[in-house]
Amino acid sequence: MLKNMQESAKEWNISFAGCGFLMAYYCGVYSCLFERAPFLLKGVKKICGASSGALMGAILACQMSPAKSCENLLDMSRETRKGTLGAVHPSFDLLKIVRNFLNRDLPDDAHLLASGRLFVSLTRVSDGTNVLVSEFDSKEDLTQALICSCFYPLYCGVIPPRYHGIAHITLWWCFVRSWLRCVKNGYKDAFLFLKENEAFEISKAPKLKFRGTVSLKAQQPLDSPCASWATSHDTDSSNRS
Repeated sequence: MLKNMQESAKEWNISFAGCGFLMAYYCGVYSCLFERAPFLLKGVKKICGASSGALMGAILACQMSPAKSCENLLDMSRETRKGTLGAVHPSFDLLKIVRNFLNRDLPDDAHLLASGRLFVSLTRVSDGTNVLVSEFDSKEDLTQALICSCFYPLYCGVIPPRYHGIAHITLWWCFVRSWLRCVKNGYKDAFLFLKENEAFEISKAPKLKFRGTVSLKAQQPLDSPCASWATSHDTDSSNRS
């Protein structure tokens, strides 16, 4: 299939769903494509994303180093573990960390690289409408769009950030509105909503399988394969150059 895509004259797009817990997975996907199928990254026409998916889309659009992306993810994890309650500690400021990473690591011409190619998904607070932003006036303009896409109400704050003077938040609010309609109409509609959005599946066997589960485990040291890979990859790149 990859060979057919490489030889095809057709265009293709890449999209990343919004979910902070998938960021490590996204880093792995980007690293794999970067090393094994670089033509997919160079030939992609549109890159779409929401929340953490928008961050990965910006990384891809700006052709940033996979090793650097992994390093930033590890730094964020270390910052999270400083507080007793981790990511839910009152002193933990997710958006501040994300903004610092973007200001530090995005290239100065990031807005030129992303315009017309990166599509950031936002939710307009005033009416809950989904908005796709794909033209950016400056690096700061791109950064602000990404911050809005990562803003989760209450968790990230009470006052939503503004993009071009209008309050926007993550795509999450669209799902909240759907849930509210489900609650209003009863549990039967709620299950229909979950099924249509593939939150669970019903097999022929008499059991209900949920796709999303939470597993609480003891914290592991961050000297993980990801950290080792980032170091070795930088070394290999230096040797090749």
